[in-house]
Amino acid sequence: MRNKLIRLISLAVIIASGCKEKPPKIVFMYQTVNMGVLDSTHKITTKTFRFKNRGGHKLVIKNIASDCSCTVAKFTKDSLSQGQEGEILITVNRDQIIERGNLERRAVVESNTTPILHSLIIKMRVN
Repeated sequence: MRNKLIRLISLAVIIASGCKEKPPKIVFMYQTVNMGVLDSTHKITTKTFRFKNRGGHKLVIKNIASDCSCTVAKFTKDSLSQGQEGEILITVNRDQIIERGNLERRAVVESNTTPILHSLIIKMRVN
């Protein structure tokens, strides 16, 4: 009787430990985009970062901050269930960039994942 009780408790512990849901996990299709050449004829350019929630819980995008006022980020959904996909649209305005040449900007995505912050890299040539 005691052995059956021990086996039953062991089985319950194994089942309970296997039922833990995976935390949210953001997976980007790519983390770098090239905006190409920005000049007087191509002043505003937008590119898309696609991502997917590959975790077990709801993924929540809390904020996206860029390192330059020339870069604006918008996202399609602030929360995604397991397996859902989303997009982050990055728009760069050449008129707000003082420097010229090959440049790199960053946008940082804050979410409820581990790690909390994810960097997106935006490359461009400004004439």
